[in-house]
Amino acid sequence: MKKITQEQIRQILNCELATVSRYLTGKRDIKLISALKVRDSLDVPVEIFTDAEEQFKYFGKKFIVNENITNHEALSEIENNNKSIKGKL
Repeated sequence: MKKITQEQIRQILNCELATVSRYLTGKRDIKLISALKVRDSLDVPVEIFTDAEEQFKYFGKKFIVNENITNHEALSEIENNNKSIKGKL
């Protein structure tokens, strides 16, 4: 399993490192199009933003302390709209 870094995500999204940290901890919701951009660029699941176990697989550590604070509705939206949005990219 390849490891990724917050810096890689920062470069892909052209944002501050603090913003990436907030996405990963669930303190800030990531836009669907941004999550898909990271997914496509790094070949990782979008769940890296919502699932502590996925974070551990790809980062080697967990950013989410309490998984109840994650935005599971956003994940559901990603899963439901994935096919239609990917076709538009």
